[in-house]
Amino acid sequence: MWQPTFDQVFKILTAAGGFGTFVWTVYTWRAKSLDDQAAARADAEKARKTRQIEATRPFLDRQLQLYNDVTQFAAIIASTEEPGPRYQFTGEFWRLYYGQMALVENPEVEAAMVEFGKVLKTTQDQQELQRLALAIAGACRRSLDRSWGIHAWTAPDKAASN
Repeated sequence: MWQPTFDQVFKILTAAGGFGTFVWTVYTWRAKSLDDQAAARADAEKARKTRQIEATRPFLDRQLQLYNDVTQFAAIIASTEEPGPRYQFTGEFWRLYYGQMALVENPEVEAAMVEFGKVLKTTQDQQELQRLALAIAGACRRSLDRSWGIHAWTAPDKAASN
């Protein structure tokens, strides 16, 4: 039977230790490589999202401004009976209705504006205009919530926690 000497045991342990060190080095290198690849993918995705936000920012800003304007004009038309301001803001409403709003509105906002416009052209019932002005504001709020994707528009109390 073979009896290893101390020198032989030491050489075997040294070889095993070297092999173990090699395996551990390859393992840690591979794990770090996978982590680096995952981090690079995450950075690329973050950069893509940032570019997308920057590309859509002019649209979002314009949509916000036009929605603000049209809700303000509808509110003034619905809340005043004075002919001067009512005439002026009715003109502003129609200018947006037939122009710039078509660039940014979604179907829900469009439908709310069409309903407001029908009443404005026909009966001009003040209570109905008030109800429809609120409908325009609500449709704009929901549209902004989806466009901006932050849900502060439909849940303003939660805006700071997003």
